[in-house]
Amino acid sequence: MFSWVLSVGRILLGWLRALSRLFFVQPVRPVVVRLILVAWLAVWLLVWSGWPLPYTALMVLMISVFSGLLSLAAAAMIAGVLLLRAAWYFVQRDGLVLAEQSAVFFYYVLLVIVVRQVVDLLAETAVGRWPVAWVRRTENYCGYGIHRFSLWLLRLSGSILQLLHSVLLSPLGYRSRQAVRWLVRNSPRLFREHTAVIIVATILFLVPFFWFHNGEMDLGGDSSRLYFYDPGSWLRTMALHEINVGGYGFDNPAFFMLPFLALLWLLQVILPSGGSWLLEVFDGLLLSGAWLTMYGVIIELFSPPTAQQKDRTLRLAAMTGALFFIFSQIITFNWQKYPYSFHQIALYPLLFYLFLRYIKTKNFLYLTIGLLMTVVFSVNFSLGSGPVFFGLFPLVFVFMIGYALLHGRTKVLLRGGLIFLGLFILLNAFHLLPQLASLSAPSSNIYLNLFSEQNRIDRGLNYFNAVRPAVRLIYNLVGFHQYHLYQQYSSLPQLLALLNDYGVKYLYVFLLFPLVLVVGLAVFFTRQRPTRAREDSVFVWAVFFFLLTLFLMTANMFGEYGPAFYARLFYLPGFGMFRSFYGVFAVVFIFFYAIALGGALRFIFVKMPNTYWRYGLSGLVTAALLFNAWPFISGKIANIEMQDTVQVKISHAFRQGFGAIVDWLNREGSDSRLVAFPLTAFDYQIVEGEYGGAYVGPSPLSFLTGRSVFTGLGNFDAPDAQVFSHEFLLSRLATKDYRTLDRMFALMNVGYLFYNSSAEIYHDYFIGWPYSAELFALFPNVQAWQDFVDGLGWPLVYQQGHYMMYQNQDYELSRFYIPASAILYNEPVEMADRIIVDPDYEFSSVFYTRSAVPEELLPAVSSPAAETLPAVQVSKISFTRYAVQLERLTADTSLVFSQAWHRGWRAYPVASASASRGQSIDDRYHWHANEYAQAWWLDLEYLKNNFPEALRQEADGSFTLTLVVDFAPQKYFYFGATISIITLIILTVYSIYRVKRKHRSVKIIK
Repeated sequence: MFSWVLSVGRILLGWLRALSRLFFVQPVRPVVVRLILVAWLAVWLLVWSGWPLPYTALMVLMISVFSGLLSLAAAAMIAGVLLLRAAWYFVQRDGLVLAEQSAVFFYYVLLVIVVRQVVDLLAETAVGRWPVAWVRRTENYCGYGIHRFSLWLLRLSGSILQLLHSVLLSPLGYRSRQAVRWLVRNSPRLFREHTAVIIVATILFLVPFFWFHNGEMDLGGDSSRLYFYDPGSWLRTMALHEINVGGYGFDNPAFFMLPFLALLWLLQVILPSGGSWLLEVFDGLLLSGAWLTMYGVIIELFSPPTAQQKDRTLRLAAMTGALFFIFSQIITFNWQKYPYSFHQIALYPLLFYLFLRYIKTKNFLYLTIGLLMTVVFSVNFSLGSGPVFFGLFPLVFVFMIGYALLHGRTKVLLRGGLIFLGLFILLNAFHLLPQLASLSAPSSNIYLNLFSEQNRIDRGLNYFNAVRPAVRLIYNLVGFHQYHLYQQYSSLPQLLALLNDYGVKYLYVFLLFPLVLVVGLAVFFTRQRPTRAREDSVFVWAVFFFLLTLFLMTANMFGEYGPAFYARLFYLPGFGMFRSFYGVFAVVFIFFYAIALGGALRFIFVKMPNTYWRYGLSGLVTAALLFNAWPFISGKIANIEMQDTVQVKISHAFRQGFGAIVDWLNREGSDSRLVAFPLTAFDYQIVEGEYGGAYVGPSPLSFLTGRSVFTGLGNFDAPDAQVFSHEFLLSRLATKDYRTLDRMFALMNVGYLFYNSSAEIYHDYFIGWPYSAELFALFPNVQAWQDFVDGLGWPLVYQQGHYMMYQNQDYELSRFYIPASAILYNEPVEMADRIIVDPDYEFSSVFYTRSAVPEELLPAVSSPAAETLPAVQVSKISFTRYAVQLERLTADTSLVFSQAWHRGWRAYPVASASASRGQSIDDRYHWHANEYAQAWWLDLEYLKNNFPEALRQEADGSFTLTLVVDFAPQKYFYFGATISIITLIILTVYSIYRVKRKHRSVKIIK
């Protein structure tokens, strides 16, 4: 509290200094500054002490209002000073200075707005961390409205003047003014040289802004895309810990999302409120960025050594080839609910371009920019995006070797490649290290996807053989989606109609693309050999890679030899990731296709007699591309109706009632899990939205609140479990066995049930996926679900419209609990029978397989528990760390942790929750419990001998034990993050040093 008040006083001091320096007045005397600071502290101390006079609140309000008005007046005066300076220079010099000063002024205003938003958000976070007692006392004596209003004015006034003080008068402000001056002076020249490029990039940036209306967004899908709706919640619930927030809480390292979510969070702070703005701006940057980077790649590959020889024909060919890259049907029809790996369409060409520039110039700065981009978009360089990553970069690296050989830059490439690879590993250690640690666990998803025989052959080769015959070479040649494949396996008639009406129906028209490539090759080989430059040879190299990726995309070329060769590759470890070959190699195929097409157009343009012929051919190709991409440009792809639905669109806006449920869960504070009805067959939750759309994807309640939510039948499946499986759940739902479900939910730590009674999310609108025939048979309509919920008998604790929240008050177990009894069994069916049949079953029991418990401890574990169970107090520090205190511990017992089983969970007996951790409880006392969870056997004799400082004996003879339960693999993130931060600092310092050294050498030469 006192430190915050002191910081506010420092803001006052900053005001005085800023005003004095801005208006060239003598600095304020220290005595005056001290008097103002003491007066400020006195006023706030009176408020804090609870002085029972309303004048205190009035004084605070008056000071805050005065501060805000003073700051706004100061900002207005500063703006006036800048305008007067600009007018003076205009009179003394010329009009260019006026434009320059105006640009500087608007630049400052933009900075003020941006930093204002950041400071406001930080201040809100600080307010949320103030002591509760102080907040309540302030509310009592000042009134909540005055309290919030005064804080808002303080933040506004302080941040404005602090910004003006730090930016306008600091070296950063000076450098900023220099950069703005350079931009103003050189913008006419830059615009003249790149007019067409700037116009096209601007139009492409604006295209996504016309897709959605009234705050709609195309969320949902496997990756959920809720990070556009609320990146801050995703940052908190997904990117900072290794435990998956949904379901039972299996390990799922997602640290690779941390920089990307931080970027989205900053964009959301700057942009107007509402996730739709963030989505539209990001999509615009992605689309225009993909076109610009592809344009730059073609220019760099085929441009002559000197800049003066860069002719207009090359630029026209590069623009057309880049349009082919972003408007090919393979790219455009993947924009609907695209996953985060889709960023590759702009990111990977950018890295390619930066490496080309490095090979040509040997400038390390290009490698630095590329390395920073791999950190910001580390989500595209994780093991989860491995198929696309490993499908692209090996081919790109081989292409780079050929390019370097043609230009005599092989050593530069190898040296730069080694440096880039080493720094890439160090900079991305924060997410690579945890994933590699998870890879070593045979039960992890990453290990199963890469190395298990089932995934390589059953899910890999068998899937490949099933879809291969439907893949057609002709569709790849014209850049289309595989229409026959979608027709065979997709039940989405709207998508098939768009594919047909804007492509397949006019297939012969789009043979123009391979025809241009063939004509370009013919022109190239008919040229005289002495006129061929090294840049021309790159064209042949690009065509070779186009043909190679064409084979990888088609897989059934060359008769029986192609598929046979492909099939043998699936026996290599990790090759199963390429089972969806037509999707994995799609971007790299279009990438090399666009390069080859741009090169072909360049040779054709050179042979044409005049400019009109060149623009005519370019316009013809562009017109075909625009027609092909019209569903994408017009927003039909982003607003398409979902499969197995009755006119339910992808784009939607969450209703206010659902937002109220999210807010209530965030305020509620418990750590209990939720089950969401109606259940789906796939692990998705459906939330209806405005304007006829709906969200279909991973539970938004989970990602937006940090709660574990069971939304689909698949969520209930634990490895090698019988009770905790969707088959057992379906059997209990069919018989309406409420008692067994209560027992099951208790062991799962399910404390709440969320029920959405809207008919818009069920059988009347969703006639198939993500539901199943079994669910529709059991629950034909929402009324059947309502009857089932009423039969459970859980009381309704919160309702907002048709969103209802029920609480499991009678059968709710904490995430950590002491069991009333321990039940040992040999076969899983014994556990199921005990839960279903036994009328004397105690819902707070724990189940162990006999093989999990050491033989010498079997008698102690199966003996009756003490009459009085110890009290358990749990404090959740993070998703991977808990502080647990057990009181009135009188005998050996179990401590059950209802979290997915993993050897990495450790229990550390400590003297206090804040004390440093030492040795953990031995693994022989850490057991697999309840088919999915884990437990520790608390042997008092063992604890006395090994952890005497943690086991405190009370006056009545009982013991108090404090434990810190921690997920040990989380340490890999901290270790990797340390490596990444140190590497980033060193790289930044070195880059600044290189830039300054280069500028210094340039000055000496001049």
